[in-house]
Amino acid sequence: MKQKTLFILVLILSISFSSVAQNTEIKSHRRSYLKLAEYKNKFPDKKIVFTKGKYQVYKNDTLILIEDKAYLNRVSVPYEEKDSTFLEIYKDIVYRKYSNKESASRQKEYMRLWNRPIKI
Repeated sequence: MKQKTLFILVLILSISFSSVAQNTEIKSHRRSYLKLAEYKNKFPDKKIVFTKGKYQVYKNDTLILIEDKAYLNRVSVPYEEKDSTFLEIYKDIVYRKYSNKESASRQKEYMRLWNRPIKI
């Protein structure tokens, strides 16, 4: 009886510890750089100071370290190449090639303009 309760206790503890250990999210600090011309366009009011660690020269381009928090939270999304059939279907849907003419004439079409940039 003692062995069964000890075994059950060890089993419960191991399951509880293993469920806590599943949190594997690691937040790493990335350093983001912009080309000098792009940096001047994006941040025209900021003064550029060339101190060690704040800039980098790469392939004859000067890259400036970005310290703006909006840029630090970016996530890179891998590019997925699509074939030409996908592009043709996408264009047909976007430009409503096969839409019903009667329902299209009743709906008012308009463009949307966002005041702020869309964050993806």
